[in-house]
Amino acid sequence: MGLTARQAVAVERGSPTHWSMNLINYQPGKLVFFIVFFHFQMVLTGCQMPIKPSTGFCMVLTTCPNQQEADTHARAIIEKRLAACVQSSPIHSYYKWEGEVQSDPEVLLRIKTTCERYQALEQYLKAEHSYDVPQIIQIPIESGLPEYLDWVREETVVNSQ
Repeated sequence: MGLTARQAVAVERGSPTHWSMNLINYQPGKLVFFIVFFHFQMVLTGCQMPIKPSTGFCMVLTTCPNQQEADTHARAIIEKRLAACVQSSPIHSYYKWEGEVQSDPEVLLRIKTTCERYQALEQYLKAEHSYDVPQIIQIPIESGLPEYLDWVREETVVNSQ
């Protein structure tokens, strides 16, 4: 029994239930095709299925050792139009650094920006952050209130005056 059109769509959309069903339904000669097709899909998507279109917006997470540094970065990021909004929250982090488990209070910054401004934001954080290796994580925004996203776009446009 071969792959049905419905099963092919399920594989393309990334339904794990259908992947295993398709493996059971494949004839021995077609199993190799499925494995190659599956691997190709995983490489293309970076192991993230299903593929969703980007909105062009993202949230960036970073941590600071104290509120003073967090405030300095938040203000600079907004002033440089690297982001439209920066939120800060006290957190407690556990991590391994230089072979030892560490536990420290930190301040988490949630930075809302456009994907277009991400590289400039990352460069700023790498250059200005007090940590040797700062946490800089980009999370895509899949959807959001259109008016809010319009505001984010407007606030991150670099004026060419």
